[in-house]
Amino acid sequence: MENSSSDAPKKLGYQRLLDMSAFPEEQRKEAIGAIIAELQNRKENPNEFYAKFGSDQTASKIILELAHENSFKAENINKVGNPSGKDRKAIYDLVNKKVDFLLWR
Repeated sequence: MENSSSDAPKKLGYQRLLDMSAFPEEQRKEAIGAIIAELQNRKENPNEFYAKFGSDQTASKIILELAHENSFKAENINKVGNPSGKDRKAIYDLVNKKVDFLLWR
């Protein structure tokens, strides 16, 4: 990640999306796998994203906050909103096995 604050994601509670060892629970691994596949279907690179689990989980849905690596660049780190234009919530429905994205503004 060029021109970024490399420890900023961890300080904010984010882990690399592709670091499956950071998310050991099976349901979380299922959700992350589906989210990675959906990003790839949309021609996005999952390796460019960081994730943390949202506080608004339900029994049937797993919610991840996805932040693009560009959001952690030095020039963006203190900006409000979605400086990369790629940050979003990912909602995985455990029953229907479906991913929905909500872009942050």
